[in-house]
Amino acid sequence: MELVREFNEECQRAAWSFTNAKKAGFLCLGKGVRRTYKKRWFILNAGFLYYYMDDGGKKPNGVYCLEEYDHDIKIPGDKSREYSFKLKRKDNKTALVLAGSSEKEMNDWITVLRAAQAKYGFGNARVEFGGYCKIYEAKLVDKQEVDSYSTIYADRTHKGRTYTAFSTSSPIFDEEFEFEIEDYAKFLVVQLKDAKRRNDNIIGQVAVPLSDLEDYKIHENWFKITPANTVLLPQLAH
Repeated sequence: MELVREFNEECQRAAWSFTNAKKAGFLCLGKGVRRTYKKRWFILNAGFLYYYMDDGGKKPNGVYCLEEYDHDIKIPGDKSREYSFKLKRKDNKTALVLAGSSEKEMNDWITVLRAAQAKYGFGNARVEFGGYCKIYEAKLVDKQEVDSYSTIYADRTHKGRTYTAFSTSSPIFDEEFEFEIEDYAKFLVVQLKDAKRRNDNIIGQVAVPLSDLEDYKIHENWFKITPANTVLLPQLAH
């Protein structure tokens, strides 16, 4: 997953909703070896930090997934820049360096970013792929006991649903599904859902590129559960 995902036309047409944004405002984004700073408009929502050229922009220029960064936010992020802070990537690739206009602004952003990282580190799901899909179990980070079930999609096309596991943060499904996949499909997606909620009931999802499964070998692994509004599949059916 790239540090900054440039949105394709499908992503741009998606109905992004920031009405529940945790925070929005201007920050300076540091880039390059010599680290030049550009003022950008940022919106924090559901574990993702989106940025725009200005506060009137209708389409995000990029997005950072907070799950890819360490929770230890470094201050200062750049010794030559006042009120700067740095989020280090877990894979040791280029860090995200931001700077506020004051100490208060810097601290306010750090507080909400840390809270978002803690909330949206959803957990993991054990899934097996190999010409079929077998959903074993999931483990939620927050340990909250929920009534949950899983659904399977090939892109937007619904392919199956598990039974409901009641009152647990570690649901076990152990169900196998076989189905045909359309030629245009690019992702196989398993969504974990809250059975007690009718609307906006997606807890998180695992999205695997079908190109990774073309060798027809069995892929059984623990996959990270990510927020359901990930930019990979903005129009995925719920």
